[in-house]
Amino acid sequence: CATLGLSSPKLFEEIEKEATWLVREGNPQAVANTAWACATLGLSSPKLFEEIEKEATWLVREGNPQAVANTAWACATLGLS
Repeated sequence: CATLGLSSPKLFEEIEKEATWLVREGNPQAVANTAWACATLGLSSPKLFEEIEKEATWLVREGNPQAVANTAWACATLGLS
């Protein structure tokens, strides 16, 4: 969706609802890809990024450099610090 510039409100609503599960059960690349998609579409997804913040140590230690960079890019793009 994000690469094509298409919004999917229902999909992103569900992602936001299930953010805790997504971050805790997903792998770092999946989390990074989801964060990237939100940022590309300009969706703040506060719960998703709150969960990413809680699991930041895991993401950095377990993720590859690309996953970490993509997540940092998403945060920067959305103006999160």
